[in-house]
Amino acid sequence: MSYPSNVAQAGLRSSPFETRAQSPIAQANYKLWIEHARAENRRELERLIATLHDDCEYEVVPLSQRWRGKDEVREFYRGLWRGIPDVKLTLLNRIDAEDCIVEESEIFGRMDGPLFGIEPSGRELRYRVVIFFPVRDGLFTGERVYFDVAEFVDLSPMDIAVFSIFVDARLGDVEHLAHVVGEPAHRRSELRRRTRLDHRHHERRRRSGGGRRCKP
Repeated sequence: MSYPSNVAQAGLRSSPFETRAQSPIAQANYKLWIEHARAENRRELERLIATLHDDCEYEVVPLSQRWRGKDEVREFYRGLWRGIPDVKLTLLNRIDAEDCIVEESEIFGRMDGPLFGIEPSGRELRYRVVIFFPVRDGLFTGERVYFDVAEFVDLSPMDIAVFSIFVDARLGDVEHLAHVVGEPAHRRSELRRRTRLDHRHHERRRRSGGGRRCKP
């Protein structure tokens, strides 16, 4: 992701890059986030990785995908930058606490490569995210990323349900997702039935060595 160039001018306290943190620990976490953001903006991967613990974990929560350890996190960023080569990020809000940073941003760019197991669409993406950065002993332990799947993949409720099978979403989450995106109650039971059948088929393929999920 690329933050606007004014991230480099964060010392000028330009909103929303300024911090309201009062405690020294929260202020240190803010400085860590600024270092992380600057490295990401410049695509200085090793500099970014230096802000993370060795046992870091990245999770894209809506798609149930995880990257554990620095090597996998490197692949996360390489996949992101291949998938959306011109990716940009507009910071909307941020909270600096003693045990975490929470960021709300809008991501936009053209999807020219596969991303999170989704084939490239070639279209312009624009979606809002909330990112949770846990902090331990002065470094981030990873990121947890939240966004609206419907906004991200631009699919119908039924398409989203089928797609979620291929990213190992839980059956209970599928019914909840259908409710969130407005699927009528009488359709949710049919959706759940079809999902269960698709899930069984997917599991048979996975156990036989087929249908494996692709990393970005």
